[in-house]
Amino acid sequence: MSIVRKWLSTAVDQHNHATILRFMRLYPPLDLEEEGLQAYVGYLKKVISMRSRLEFDQLVELMEQLYSFSSVGNQGQDNPSSCVPAYGICSKASLRY
Repeated sequence: MSIVRKWLSTAVDQHNHATILRFMRLYPPLDLEEEGLQAYVGYLKKVISMRSRLEFDQLVELMEQLYSFSSVGNQGQDNPSSCVPAYGICSKASLRY
């Protein structure tokens, strides 16, 4: 069984989803469903965490660009384009329009 754990751990470290799923299917026949489920949930938590962090960083970068553009282009005036409706984010100043 330790070989299955080792290979699953390697697949998780390499973010190899197909291999992870293949090794996850080995846990129930080995009567280790709970351990397999915990390992898979741990993997999913890592994926969600990494993706959400990446999307957050991209959003911050976009907001910085919008702020920089609106500050330079309007010399400090409020700009309705500082609102990003797709993410539901607007500056208080842009809500006046």
